[in-house]
Amino acid sequence: MITGKILYYIACLKKLPWDETVPEEIKKPWSKWVKSIKSCKSVIIPRSVAHGKDSDIIIHGFSDASKSAISVAVNVTSLDKEAVQDQHLLVAKSRIAPKDAAIPRLELIGAHMLSRILNHVMKYYQITQ
Repeated sequence: MITGKILYYIACLKKLPWDETVPEEIKKPWSKWVKSIKSCKSVIIPRSVAHGKDSDIIIHGFSDASKSAISVAVNVTSLDKEAVQDQHLLVAKSRIAPKDAAIPRLELIGAHMLSRILNHVMKYYQITQ
């Protein structure tokens, strides 16, 4: 999804009138992105976290940043008697990076996004540290 967000952001920066044709530098990557989405018939993301009352849950959070985007993801691993039972993507979020921000600042923004999402997940699942 971040590819579409970036292309839309670039188009908005150009301040084109609504009835003007989009420049080729945006049109080609946009068409390629739309085609790649159409080739994926369906996406299934299971949200089941644990299958039994005796399952332990381990949460891993990841964040990354570049000059163009910031992304975070939270993965959940369910353990049943010390054996991995399931691993799933629970939450993912991305956003366009602010203009002219240094990479360390962008990484800090990503860490802040991740901490807010992890707090929400822990509160929802009533997880204590």
